[in-house]
Amino acid sequence: MLIPTDKAVRLVRAKLCTFGFGGPTEVTCGGNALKFYASVRLNIRRTGLVKKGEETVGSQVLVKIVKNKHAPPFRTAQFELEFGKGICQETELIELGSKHKFITKGGAFYSMNGQSFRGKDAIKQFLAANPSVKEELMMKLREKLLDSEEDKGKESEAEAVDTDPTEAVVSSDTTDEEEISAVEA
Repeated sequence: MLIPTDKAVRLVRAKLCTFGFGGPTEVTCGGNALKFYASVRLNIRRTGLVKKGEETVGSQVLVKIVKNKHAPPFRTAQFELEFGKGICQETELIELGSKHKFITKGGAFYSMNGQSFRGKDAIKQFLAANPSVKEELMMKLREKLLDSEEDKGKESEAEAVDTDPTEAVVSSDTTDEEEISAVEA
């Protein structure tokens, strides 16, 4: 019996016999019980390898939330896992920085704060060697991302305030005279 705080890791294998188009192509060992029991299920796939020269130093991973009883499911995340280190923070900063125009990319060249770097590995090493620059980029990204979330919250509050509180809902069972008196009141 599994205790709710336990984590279960199940491997997935390809199903050899599928019954027609659209059938399940993967099977978990142990049956379907874990699919119903678990409150959070993640589908983790390796999409590529991270190489430094000829040596493989990590892998690119795509994670899809298959089931989540605590938050919205079916979200995806893509990141690099470095062997022995975990999720590569520098790569995430580079990707978010280029997405939000703090780092510009032109071909294989990256530029940030007037400095130019050839290749992603060069800017990754620069951020790892200079924690002050890395922290500055993190703060810029936090400000930009948190401000955009606050703006969305203010817009939704403004939409809620814009509704006219004097509108009255009149049922179809009332007569015309009752509608007029309801609107006047």
